[in-house]
Amino acid sequence: MKKLLALVSILCIVTVAGCGGPLKPDGFPPLYPVSLVVTQDGKPSKKMTVQLISTDPSSTWAIGGQTDDNGKAKIVTHGQFDGVPLGKYKVVLNKIEMVNFDEYMAAKERRDEAAASKIDVKQFSCVEKQYNTVGTTPLEIEVTKSSKVIEIDAGPVVQIPEAFMK
Repeated sequence: MKKLLALVSILCIVTVAGCGGPLKPDGFPPLYPVSLVVTQDGKPSKKMTVQLISTDPSSTWAIGGQTDDNGKAKIVTHGQFDGVPLGKYKVVLNKIEMVNFDEYMAAKERRDEAAASKIDVKQFSCVEKQYNTVGTTPLEIEVTKSSKVIEIDAGPVVQIPEAFMK
């Protein structure tokens, strides 16, 4: 009975200790909740990947999110912590659409290489190339303690063909 009680006690301690959520790394800055609303041609842009790259070269935290059906992206830092450190950021946007990709993947999952090789998968970038890299994006934002929702215009809707690697 003592062994069972000891085991239950250990499990309770481990369970309670684990309830605090993931531990933040050393030197982790305070975060402030921010959502970005991304539009193209005045309409919400869904499934747009958003990255915030700090203009401060000493900041190395990965910051970003993906827009929902309303064009709104909840931004997280270090892949799991809600919010963004204070500061200025370049905004990098990417959105890829693929035609026939699901059919191609289904053939691959069936291990039907002959069928997969015949499927013409087309891949398109749906945002102008200038927004794809930190060196060329014209978009900048500043996160302050009062920032909550920041609107971003990603230019016109485009469909730029890209190579799909089979």
